[in-house]
This record gives sequence, C-alpha cells and structure tokens, in this order.
Amino acid sequence: GFSRRGGFYGVTLHDYADNDDLFGFRQIDYEAIQHIPILRDTWVLSLHGLAQLTRTKDGQDIPFFMLPALGGGSTLRGFSSWRFRDRNSLLLQAEWRIMVNRFIDTAIFYDAGKVGARASDLDLNGLRHDYGFGVRFHGPVSTPLRIDFARSNESSLRIVFSSSAVF
Repeated sequence: GFSRRGGFYGVTLHDYADNDDLFGFRQIDYEAIQHIPILRDTWVLSLHGLAQLTRTKDGQDIPFFMLPALGGGSTLRGFSSWRFRDRNSLLLQAEWRIMVNRFIDTAIFYDAGKVGARASDLDLNGLRHDYGFGVRFHGPVSTPLRIDFARSNESSLRIVFSSSAVF
C-alpha cells in the first residue's frame, strides 16, 4: 500500500545455508521508515533508512547475486539496477510528498547510499546520490503505478516505472 503517517522500525535476521557448505552467510537488515504529515496529510515528509550487514560462515562465501545491492527503481533511482554491490550497504532516502487528490500525489526525492566490504565502511563520506521528481497513482489500498524521473552524476535522466510505492 502507501502511507501518509506513522512509521516502521525493524530488524530482520537472515540465515542462508548451502547443502555443500560452500555458500553460507548471515545478513542483518536494520530498517526505519517515518512519515511526518504536514497540513493534514496534504504534504508528507517521508524518510527511509536501510542498512544491510553480512557475515560469512567459516570458510564459506556469499553468492554474487545475493550480495546487498543499490541502484534501480527502489533504491538509488538515478542509477542502473544493482549498480553498486558489496557485502554491506547503507541507503538513506527522503521524499516530500504532495497530494494532488485522493488518487494522485507527487514527490520530490533525494536518495543517498553506499556499499562496502566492511560494516565500518558505511559512513556518510562518499555517498552516491540522486534526486528527482515523481508522480504516484493510488488505488484504495495500493499504488498500482509510480513514475519517477531521477538524475545522478552518472546519468542525465532515468525514468522509473513501478507498480508499488518506493517505501
């Protein structure tokens, strides 16, 4: 669905095991979402933070396609999908959502994030970032269409079509 108020705060532990004991690791996701309504839900400041930290099991590795990744329509929208990939990732997103009517709202957004080999690499220095504008079409309980126009230092303009809210 989509939200105009409230928050979500969660910690999720994933334990991946391989029958051959070649690819085994643990991943912890720390996520926080907060929607701050302004002017009776007409304007909403939405904030999102996600840190994904991994640790391999003894003598095992993480398959490349399961490494935390940033880039694409739900993370760093101004970059190609899965553009940045490493053992740990940090994503910070902010949106100022402006309701046009009950079924349409617009958003001005800013995304920043980075990946690193160690959790200690996930500081606020050297974050990749993008910004843009989006239009969201809402149904009674979901967002069937989201269109975002994003710009980063690597691309002049990216257009994202999605059938879900970004967060």
